[in-house]
Amino acid sequence: MSQAEGRFQPNTSFKQNAKTAPIADRRFTWSPAFIAALSVLISLHAAMAAAPSAAVKQACGAEIRSVCLRPWRLTPDAISACVEENSSKLSPVCQAFWVTASMCQSEMRDVCGGLNPFTIKSCLKNRKHAFSQVCQETLSAE
Repeated sequence: MSQAEGRFQPNTSFKQNAKTAPIADRRFTWSPAFIAALSVLISLHAAMAAAPSAAVKQACGAEIRSVCLRPWRLTPDAISACVEENSSKLSPVCQAFWVTASMCQSEMRDVCGGLNPFTIKSCLKNRKHAFSQVCQETLSAE
């Protein structure tokens, strides 16, 4: 192998233009859609970081029941599916509450081995310390 073959050879057939110029030569701009999506993610992260107050849990519980609780929707999974479908009908506070509640529901599924309506209360009581701090506060009956 000659010395020229062992070294990196620049690609001379590539011509640089405005679209292929290095990023340092171009000005970067944030699109309004990206900024909006980023702000939503930040607010959702903040909502997940703290457990909702008792007043928020009570108000959002009533709001979710008014939208989704029907005789044919009595299981946690059916209510969850309804809330996901109808989240635009919920207030922004309850939409943020739902993010935390659904995170805790997933945690409950793992800790309790499912979402059996007959065993949820005993699981919450007996295995409380297996839940994250946010979910302990969110799932408490206070």
